[in-house]
Amino acid sequence: MARCLGTCIVLMCALLVAPANSLAQTSRELFPNTNDLGRAVIEYEDDAIQVVAAYNYSQRNHDSRWLLIEIGVATQEAMRIRNSDITLVTPDDRVIHVASQRLFVQDYQRTRLIRRNAIPTRHLDGRIGNYFQGRPGQRFQWFVVTAFEGTVTEFFDVDFRRTAWGDLYFASPTGAWEEGTYSLIVEGRDETRAVLPIDLD
Repeated sequence: MARCLGTCIVLMCALLVAPANSLAQTSRELFPNTNDLGRAVIEYEDDAIQVVAAYNYSQRNHDSRWLLIEIGVATQEAMRIRNSDITLVTPDDRVIHVASQRLFVQDYQRTRLIRRNAIPTRHLDGRIGNYFQGRPGQRFQWFVVTAFEGTVTEFFDVDFRRTAWGDLYFASPTGAWEEGTYSLIVEGRDETRAVLPIDLD
């Protein structure tokens, strides 16, 4: 009787653990060609495009309007990536575009705060070349607070000789970001497309 009871307890524990492991595995199966490079650093790579995304600060600090994701991009063929080519899809399938510079500046109090608070957790700033086999990289700048930071552009150019890296800011329409797995989508020329999981705890 005691042996039977012990066996039942072991089986029940296995059943309780199995769904969690299965769920985690299924989550990554939905994102082919991706590799975890850290707790909040993910890479997508296929024959056409390589994208690395880091969101160390925002992974655990997403109870405000703004979400910060640092990315680096490289492609085999020459491509121009516009800010309209990058979107974030929520767990409930809502598509959110990269915020505009105007919205970023209008919400200066919050954007200044997230920029300041994220400084200690920045991962790619100045070191993105480590992920792109020594290819030279150039920073793209889609967001500035003052004119002294430089000129804002709406695109960047990449190919097999050069990479581009910089910050993406997304504004939540609800004022905060729910926990769950989001999809960061970067689309290039023709059918070039990278989809990376962004896990918010």
